[in-house]
Formats: sequence, C-alpha cells, structure tokens
Amino acid sequence: MGAEVVVVSHQTALALWRGESLNDPSKPPIRGSVDWVQLTAFRTGDAVAVAERLRLPLPLHVLGSSEKNRRNGKRIRCHLWNERLPKSSFVDLGEGVLVSAPELVVFQLANSYSLLELVLLVSEFGGRYALSPTTAKGFWRRGYALASEELFRQVESRAFHMHGRRKLSMALDFAVWNSWSPMETILALLLSLPVELGGFALPKPVLNPKLSIQVGDVFRAQTLKGAHRYGDLVWPEKKLIVEYDSAAEHQDYARDSARANALSANGWTVVTVLPADVFDANRFSQLASNVATILDAFPAYLPTGYAGLQMQLRSDLFTACGTRCRENRNWHPEG
Repeated sequence: MGAEVVVVSHQTALALWRGESLNDPSKPPIRGSVDWVQLTAFRTGDAVAVAERLRLPLPLHVLGSSEKNRRNGKRIRCHLWNERLPKSSFVDLGEGVLVSAPELVVFQLANSYSLLELVLLVSEFGGRYALSPTTAKGFWRRGYALASEELFRQVESRAFHMHGRRKLSMALDFAVWNSWSPMETILALLLSLPVELGGFALPKPVLNPKLSIQVGDVFRAQTLKGAHRYGDLVWPEKKLIVEYDSAAEHQDYARDSARANALSANGWTVVTVLPADVFDANRFSQLASNVATILDAFPAYLPTGYAGLQMQLRSDLFTACGTRCRENRNWHPEG
C-alpha cells in the first residue's frame, strides 16, 4: 500500500505535459518508483493549493479510487480509476503530488477524444514537440519523446475494462513516432492513414532516422552533420526520403545541393515538399501519387465519398495543429 497522494490526471495532466515548466528540453522526466498509490480523499482546498503551486487553471482533474472519496465541483473533477498500472505510470512532482505519465493521460482521455484526436496526441507524446498556443509557432520542441510505443502498449495491456480501449488501440496502430514537428506529423498521417479516414493508405514511414551515408569529399562530409544527417519521412527499404522544407529552410543552397548530391550518390531518392504542396489539396494529391509510384503501393480500393473524407481529414488535421504549424523546422537533436 503506497502513501496517500494527489494524482493529477486528464486535461490538467495534459496541460502540464504541454507546458515548458514541467519539461527539461534536454532530458526526460524521471518516472515515479511507486508500485501503486492509495488515492486520497480530496478536499476543495487541496485542489486549490495544488493548482496554485503548479500555476494551473481550475477545475483540477485528479484520480480517485472509490465513490466515497469522489469530489466534483467548480474547482475539482475527480475521476474514478481502479486499474492497476505499471510503476512508471506516474511522475513525482514532490510534496505528495503525482502527475499521470503521458501514455496514461492518453488512456484517460480516450473515451472523450475522437480517433483522429487520439492519433495526434499519441504522435505528439511519441514525438519531440508539444503543441502550445502561447508560442509564436504554435509548438515548442524537446530533445526526446515523452513516451514510447512500448510504454503505451504496457498500459493498454492492463486497462482491460477501460472505455475507449479499442479506439485507443487503433490510434496506437495509426500514430507516427519520433516526429519533430506538427507538420511532419500531418504529412505522415495524410500519406499513411487508411482510405476510410481520408488518407492515402501508403506504408507508414520511419520519421527522422539517422541516415548511413558515405561521402566522397570533405565538403560533402561537412554538409551532412547535425540535422542534415537525418531524413524527415523515410522508407528505408525503398531508399526514399520525403523532406518537408519551409521557406525559411531554403537559405543555404550550396549546402542543400551538396546534401542532395551525397544522398543521390548513395542511392537515395529525395522528394522535397514545400508548404504549398501540403496546404493545396490538388498539389498534395499529386505528391501522394508520386510517392505511391516510387513505393509501388496503391490503395486496393477507394470508398464511396473518398474526396469528402480527404477534405474532412485535412480540415481536422490543420485545425487540431493550428494554422501556425507552417513552421521553420530548423532544429535537430544534436544542436
């Protein structure tokens, strides 16, 4: 039996994980060592004190283990949770307060989120960025993913009776991992989601793997350091790279050309995608067709009303990530 603690959950935990105060951009948070927690009976004052300390808006969302300690009002929302969880499912904030780990937060929100919203949230937590409406670009970056697919699957395997479990299982299958920006996530999902959701049903790419490239001279070696050593969306078996380049990226043409030449010399095909290629539906359809031709992968069928499904998917993705997702992705984990 663990000590009595306050466990921050649901929308409040999501706000914490998207805020920079809880996240060190260079290293991931330390997971809690508790095996299980005895969820305390809450008083309204507890919620106010925790919210003030963490600078969180009310109501504060927390977990409770039984109806007798459930409290709901304008300043607190208590959610019942009786499933046993892996000990890594919480992060200790100190002073008797735990926050649900990112993979647990997704499960807590699964019943109230749509399938696409869950796919985006899993991709965000499994990537290296956090959506933030208060920043100029609409997101900020960290040097690591908050949760791996393995951690998500561990929680999934224990949450047998959770509402929305099947929907979340589908979201884990559709999500992309190790994305460095919202636009990379949008691009990958538009290409890989099934046609029933409005996607092009192409094989899911690997995002931002480090490329093994042999270079023939010192100049080319210098151009392939840092971010230039990584591919955005990569299909290794076909040696295909799809690169998203915002306008701000096109400033060093000599370096870009040398990188393209080095990749080509190593047998890679590089397809460059500009913002207009993504935001214009017709141009994106042509792009997807070109990628499908290279991959030799075409949908077996198109459902009735497919054009409408495509437009709805595009609208939902851009709305969820915000118009400011047209960012300069001038960043990489090696600095």
